[in-house]
Amino acid sequence: MRGRLVVILGFLTAGSLAFHLDHGGVAQAAVLVAGLLALSVASDLGDGLGRRPLAEVLRLVAAGDEEGATAALDAALARRPHDVALLALRGRRRLERGDAAGAGDDAVRLLARSPLHEGGLDLLVGATLRQRDPVTRAHALRELERRLSLTLDALGDSPALLCTRALTRVVTEDGWGALADADRAAALGARDDRVTVARAWARAATGDMTGARALVDPLVDDAGEDVKPDHLLVRGFLRLVADDLGGATSDLTDLLRHAPDTADALRCRGQARALEGDADGAERDLEAALAKDEDPSTLLWLLLLGRREALERLAADDPRRWDAALARALLTGDPTALTPTLADAAPTEAERRACLRAVHAARALAAERAGNADAARAAWAEVLALGHALDPLLTWARRRSAGDAPA
Repeated sequence: MRGRLVVILGFLTAGSLAFHLDHGGVAQAAVLVAGLLALSVASDLGDGLGRRPLAEVLRLVAAGDEEGATAALDAALARRPHDVALLALRGRRRLERGDAAGAGDDAVRLLARSPLHEGGLDLLVGATLRQRDPVTRAHALRELERRLSLTLDALGDSPALLCTRALTRVVTEDGWGALADADRAAALGARDDRVTVARAWARAATGDMTGARALVDPLVDDAGEDVKPDHLLVRGFLRLVADDLGGATSDLTDLLRHAPDTADALRCRGQARALEGDADGAERDLEAALAKDEDPSTLLWLLLLGRREALERLAADDPRRWDAALARALLTGDPTALTPTLADAAPTEAERRACLRAVHAARALAAERAGNADAARAAWAEVLALGHALDPLLTWARRRSAGDAPA
């Protein structure tokens, strides 16, 4: 459930979409969420930007001295261990480098000092979603929602907390719970981009793509040249899952023109190209995304496109992960190995359904390659029956079921 929308939880305004979650399906939305969170943290460093320690760290980063920046940041926090701006910056940098545990520690320390700090909340969510072990991640998500609920009970309604819980619920496929939180945040009078995007995600999670687009489109169309990267990413992803592949490719290409190293955008554009039947273009984008971020959801799509190297890389991963089990089944070359029992180890119902969608998609693609159209249609129908509005595999299933030629 990581690798998604790895397109959802935070809402960034600067920096990169460099960190994601783990699988396809639930994962994809999670990936986007996490990437957005990274930008959010980057934009929420607060008034501390003018202080000398933080200014020195940012100077070193701008000069390309990453080691020096890391050392300066650690030294500054040794002197000022409760500095919220420094903790937010170090946590973001740790998350971008794959240190989810370190980022989580910084988030906890930050929130102990400032419980409603939006950057700290986003950092905690991002660190939670980056947990690679599915059991650990499922436990962390439950603990995160519990913590958010307790804080809301103690401090009263807060738009920041409500939006964070809404996005967490999007990832766990509780679309209606997410919508209640996001609409409550708006009812409190909050009208910033964070609330708008949270409401859009929540509507999309309940299947209301028209309502989601009505919220996101003005953020992109009215901004002109000043459009924020995360807004392009959100709309590009929503277009992808709504089968507007040309629009998705356009938004994601616009983003990549200004931020060519954005792995989330490369991944989503690769998915759009795969759905359009451009297997070579899809592979180029997905491989480029993988080079920037070793995200299992990217490997999953390369796996579904039949790339043996992706199969071998994913099969060697943690045996407790369902996508690794799926890769090992595909490596056998035996279609009968693609059974629903591969989902038995999934720690949550959301991940179990994500696994089953991937299994049936793999069966459908294998049947197509073998020329068995009836078996392929039956398998795509299974994917659709397990529908989740934010899983691009459903777009693939709808197109195949409508008679599109295989990629």
